[in-house]
Amino acid sequence: MITQSRSSVCHISIDMNENQSAIDIMNAPQVGALFDTSILDTKTLSDEEFKNYLVNQVQTLLNQEFPETWQKRKLKVCRDRIQCACPVCRDSMKELSKKRGNFILSGKFAGKFKCFNCNSFMSINKLFERFHIPLSLDSLDYIAAHQTSLDSFSNFSVNASTNINLLFDLELINEYAIDKQKFISAFNLLTCSANDFHKGATYIKSRHLNNYGNYLYEPNSNVLFILNLVDDTKFIGFQIRRLNPRKGQSKYQTYSLKSIHKYFFKNENIEIPDSLDILSMMFNIFQININSPILVTEGPLDAFFLPNCIATTGANKSLQLDLPFWFVYDSDKTGNEHAIERINQGYHVFLWDKLKKDLGLPKRDKWDISDVIDYCIKNRLQIPNWRMYFSRDNWDLLDI
Repeated sequence: MITQSRSSVCHISIDMNENQSAIDIMNAPQVGALFDTSILDTKTLSDEEFKNYLVNQVQTLLNQEFPETWQKRKLKVCRDRIQCACPVCRDSMKELSKKRGNFILSGKFAGKFKCFNCNSFMSINKLFERFHIPLSLDSLDYIAAHQTSLDSFSNFSVNASTNINLLFDLELINEYAIDKQKFISAFNLLTCSANDFHKGATYIKSRHLNNYGNYLYEPNSNVLFILNLVDDTKFIGFQIRRLNPRKGQSKYQTYSLKSIHKYFFKNENIEIPDSLDILSMMFNIFQININSPILVTEGPLDAFFLPNCIATTGANKSLQLDLPFWFVYDSDKTGNEHAIERINQGYHVFLWDKLKKDLGLPKRDKWDISDVIDYCIKNRLQIPNWRMYFSRDNWDLLDI
């Protein structure tokens, strides 16, 4: 039997029977012939040693992925990062020298890879794993020791600096974002405030919301616009809520940045980066603190109730960012299926059955966060402490 440790020494225990001789044992294959033990050698790397090692591994990756394009095989070593063509999206095909992939070496996001073209954001070891390039154990130890843990609810801080510029190219976003005031003027929309009494403002109040800057109202069609704001003056997507839908009409309809230009501005020729169009469907993404766990709901209105929360406008939407997401799917058949899938992947998910029992919620086909808020207010119940209803333990599957 061969047992393996993390040092280069492997220990062998051999059970001899009475018919075995010492010669048989001496002629047995040596451990080195069975497998290479050098990969198990570890030491504590200094910052400079890790940086030099990573430069070599990144160069190996670029050589592998861009064998025909020498410009994309060149990397740039900076004080706090290594920049290169992104191997995930392959970066610009027009400007071959573009280097929007970043291996981050220091700060809160040390040990992460970030691309400002496709918005990929993941740990360095996950990136290399994706391209089948192994990292040494000492480099993995270094990455683990220098990463900041963001996976605890106690780390929640919605008032901290978001560092959102690390995740997204804000210059590119502001170039394509739609001016809120110009949109209001172009389509004769109304703003919403606590002092307004039009149907849009009344609906917002009825849902117990007070973030009036996120909404616009069109009185002729009785439609509320729920904006995905970049800041107070610009947005990149929206969801409309028909307050009085006709028979067969859906209550909600979501528009990405491309579809806004197509259906509202009648401009189908504008070239909007795919990564930005995907981002435009992630509501509240520019308002979060990425240094804390990030809650994920399906609907934008639900996201406005919870701390540090984004909405994906649907249970089937995937997220391309490697961040500590905690999932709050709606309590329905589809949401339950996705919650089970996520908890099996090791993510925190919301335990709806536990909440329903604690609050005595009546049985119905679907519940979401805004439903719970409404129920608590109307029945004079205390709004629950949401952190009590998350788990990533498979033993809690029955409480989903």
